[in-house]
Amino acid sequence: MKTTISRRHHSPEFKSEALKLASQTRVPSAAKQLGLQESQLYNWRAAASRKASQSEREATLATENARLKRQLAEQAEELAILKKAVAYFAPNQKQNATRSCSSTGMNFPLAAWRRCWACREMGITTGSVH
Repeated sequence: MKTTISRRHHSPEFKSEALKLASQTRVPSAAKQLGLQESQLYNWRAAASRKASQSEREATLATENARLKRQLAEQAEELAILKKAVAYFAPNQKQNATRSCSSTGMNFPLAAWRRCWACREMGITTGSVH
């Protein structure tokens, strides 16, 4: 005949009080006083330390996240100020200014800033870099 042992479930409050008692006294005496196995208290202590370290990591990540959000907001504000300054100080410049390649004479936008495709295909290494 098989006998079943029912598992006892302990509340989180009971576990925390048991861990406090185990830290004040030693784990074997606390386990004996509470009618628990020593391994239960050791497992509860390990789980509590894992949870605490995870909470510390989350707090560190939350702090870093807040710092990065502030930095992003500051840089977005600086970018907006610079855009307004460019629009104010250079209103007469063309938006689509071009530069021509000295080798091929082809015009390219200033934003490209690299050697033209025609020069690359022809293997021309001299010429202006745009």
